[in-house]
Amino acid sequence: MHYLYLLGALPKGKHKPLSLAMHEEMRKLDRYIEQYHFLAREGLNTVRDVSDFMERKKAAMDEKVQVRDKICNRLRRCYEPDGIAKFNTERDAVTSEITALRKQIRLAKAVLSCVPTMKENICEEQRIQTLMRDETGRAQREREMKKQEVKLRGWER
Repeated sequence: MHYLYLLGALPKGKHKPLSLAMHEEMRKLDRYIEQYHFLAREGLNTVRDVSDFMERKKAAMDEKVQVRDKICNRLRRCYEPDGIAKFNTERDAVTSEITALRKQIRLAKAVLSCVPTMKENICEEQRIQTLMRDETGRAQREREMKKQEVKLRGWER
């Protein structure tokens, strides 16, 4: 809760300006949230799924660009005001579709660029947890051995 409060997600009272480091952490948090929603919305679970998705979207974008180029060529040869307005609306619609595809491709690239660092972070976290378990297990074994020594001493007396 304190971390969310520092990020400004839980405003209480007067909001103090955040430090530069906290602004950077907020940007990262927003980026990760956007990537998570993207992956969940598209149902992408593996790196291969993301790369396949990216290839499909690039192919779709190339098709849309070709359609837009054809519309622009028709627009260049059209001299009627009604035809110009029609081609302009078609071109704008296709351009908005291309924009959406570019955003999805950009998100997929961002996800793929985060994969190596995420894997490294996960491996490091697992290594630390293993060490902690080993340390906890070792301390517990030492306590049990001390208890057994105490019991053995009690039998000796």
